[in-house]
Amino acid sequence: MASPEWVTVTDRSLEIVADSPLDLGALTPAADDRPLLIKGDRFVQSGNPATLNCASLAPGFSPTAGSGFPDHEAADRYALQLRRHGYNLVRFHYVDALLMQGAKRDFAVDPEQLDRFQYFVAALSRNGISWLLDVMSSPNAAIGNVGPHRWARKLGMNWRVFVEPAAFAHWQRWANWLLTTPNPYTRQSLAHDPGTLGLILVNEPSLDYRSFVAGGGARAPFLPGLADGFAAWQNAHFPGAHTLPPPASVGQAGPDMARFQAWLTYLQRDATRRMTFTVRNAGYAGSVTSFDNWPMLNQVPLRQNLDFIDMHGYAQNENPGPNGAFTAPSSLATGGRYLQVIGSTRVFGKPFTVSEHGDFFPSPRRFESGLLVPVFAAIQGWDAVCQHADGPIMLAYDGVGVRKDGIHTDSVGLDPVRRVGETLTALIRLRREIAPAPGALILQPDEGALLRAPPLATVGADTGMLGWLVRIGIGPARPAGAPAVSVPLADTAPGAAQSALTGFQGRLIDQLMAQKAISADMAREARAGRWHSPDGTVTLDMPGLRINVVTRFTAATAGNAISQPLALGPLTVVASDAPGIVAASALDGKALGESGRILLMMVSDAHNSGMEIDQAARRVVHAGGLPVTLRRMQAELRLTTRANTRWQLAPLHLDGSPVTTQAVQDDDGKVTVSLDTRTPDGGATTFYLLSIRREVEL
Repeated sequence: MASPEWVTVTDRSLEIVADSPLDLGALTPAADDRPLLIKGDRFVQSGNPATLNCASLAPGFSPTAGSGFPDHEAADRYALQLRRHGYNLVRFHYVDALLMQGAKRDFAVDPEQLDRFQYFVAALSRNGISWLLDVMSSPNAAIGNVGPHRWARKLGMNWRVFVEPAAFAHWQRWANWLLTTPNPYTRQSLAHDPGTLGLILVNEPSLDYRSFVAGGGARAPFLPGLADGFAAWQNAHFPGAHTLPPPASVGQAGPDMARFQAWLTYLQRDATRRMTFTVRNAGYAGSVTSFDNWPMLNQVPLRQNLDFIDMHGYAQNENPGPNGAFTAPSSLATGGRYLQVIGSTRVFGKPFTVSEHGDFFPSPRRFESGLLVPVFAAIQGWDAVCQHADGPIMLAYDGVGVRKDGIHTDSVGLDPVRRVGETLTALIRLRREIAPAPGALILQPDEGALLRAPPLATVGADTGMLGWLVRIGIGPARPAGAPAVSVPLADTAPGAAQSALTGFQGRLIDQLMAQKAISADMAREARAGRWHSPDGTVTLDMPGLRINVVTRFTAATAGNAISQPLALGPLTVVASDAPGIVAASALDGKALGESGRILLMMVSDAHNSGMEIDQAARRVVHAGGLPVTLRRMQAELRLTTRANTRWQLAPLHLDGSPVTTQAVQDDDGKVTVSLDTRTPDGGATTFYLLSIRREVEL
């Protein structure tokens, strides 16, 4: 097989031009529609379910030189660009670390960074963008003198808050300051700002997870201090019973683990209750959450009393980089297994967000998540999804800022592959192109059984795959009016109650069909590995490694190269020469087959210049740097549309402006288009505008 050709991206500006085909700002609600409130199991705006598209603002997002928040000029540009990219929600991640840069004393916030943060919050508000806020992200919290930088030491404050009174008092002081400090640019504090959608009290604080990471895996011992008080707690709760020792490792099963999990659950619930009381005293009346990763069954009791559920998950567990290994599995082959695991933590009756997800660069299959994520989230009716990113967007390929010298693991804004996925996500979510599944599978919790579950057990794939057919969530609440089937949550882990996983899935499919939650056709196709959404817009073909989407506005496919014509409603992909995404989406509010202004998208893979990969070992030998290069991809498309029109095709710069415009072949309503990631000027693109040039008078 010939080696792929790589084409250099010559564009510098990434700031979307107003009213260009890439400007999605008109799809986001106006600023006066806030605040967002909880009504039942949804976030609502003006009494209606909110339509949210979320961007992750991790520490390296700023386009201003140096680590921190953007200066005022950059903040205005960045907030405007977030809206033009179709975002109306952001997640602030590691605000504590950025505000405490260079601090020599506890709580000695950098005044320049505070001013920049407050100005940026105001800029977001002016653009109608709300935010989720981590109260504590950094393991160093607001401790001073941790140099030479905020990531140099990890002092464990994100788990010590549960077991050390001094650490909890530190969290309280920080939370109170963060929420009550007046913002001179908005004239209100974060606690009272209607843009504050929700608080993540502590990011990823699970004591099991923190022990697992600190010790390097399932054989890791629990963190020091977690067993303090365990014996006294047992004596109080199990008088007369034998006092059990703490388990030797995170992965150890048995009665001692079940009782220790009950102890950890008590510790974490109690601290969360006191944290919630703290933010209420600070004047914050909105929603709170925590325990946003570690989707194991024994963690379910921790989330039952939260206002909304948030979860993280990734297609790969490795974190690739220079000399770092990465995997390149197809998520299509597993039906988006990581999304199934994320979704298994959702609790019916509460809003559900995913504030971190991703498929790491440089996996050549990361394009798949660009379609899998928005589609699965829509079928499930999730409130928001955020792809984890140092910068979800960037203003330019200029190398200015932290980790802006090329595509890195979380450099979504610099990665043309993930930018195509984020564009599709914005269009599909903001226009509600895919309906939530009407049926439901309710996972009924039994706290005792969950605490006795194998320590690292999650909901199995046979149950998770049903998320392509029905909504999945934890009971006891159930979606109003939904045809539903219930199953004990503890029975869904591999090796639990079912003797054969395939038999277990088959029984659930039969029960869902009997309850009219799915059709007989959906059931038959699912048994053959082809999964269809209830509204008919989505087809996941696992044996063929392909997902197809056909909605009123959009036709899209992701998978391997296409050798036989693939019909997607009015669009036919005649052929493509590389694995990737090919998509068409109407921009003028008309159905795709009637539209006169259509955004075409196509992408396979992207690398840095000079990047070296040992393919056999799946190891990055040299990361390379700017300029970014695209794997060349070509495709032929045919669109069935209205007759008596003349069409033109414009490859677009990555800011949405046209590279050039050329007439395309039109045979009485059959428009044939040849796409090439190499542009006529020698650059590269992933976006094209197909539009009517003129109507033909008869």
